[in-house]
Amino acid sequence: MDHTEKMSGAFKAAESLAEFAAEMASGQPLTLIDSKEYASDSKNELFRRTFQSEEVSSACEKIAHEFQLTLREFELLFHLSLYGFSNKELASVLVISEKTVKNHIANVQRKTNTKSTRELMSLVINRI
Repeated sequence: MDHTEKMSGAFKAAESLAEFAAEMASGQPLTLIDSKEYASDSKNELFRRTFQSEEVSSACEKIAHEFQLTLREFELLFHLSLYGFSNKELASVLVISEKTVKNHIANVQRKTNTKSTRELMSLVINRI
């Protein structure tokens, strides 16, 4: 998959994630079961493709619960883990500034006691 295809899929996925986030705004914790139920709706094929890797999703979910990450931090961690996006790409996909991406990454690293994104990715891989 080339960069253009990856970005196109990510933009579509971000739209679905935004819809999902709106439905999850009730304050309930994000769970893989909720994700699967939402994805099982035929209207949400883009969301289903976003969560095509249950292992990555599950690992990010475990980390989100263990370290009390926000939904936005979970989204960032998921996209970073699954697609390997740069800060600029994450900003574009999540429709936030690059500075906000850096702040979210710093918050995730602080909460998980990691010192780099590489160490953060190791944390995700070890949860798979």
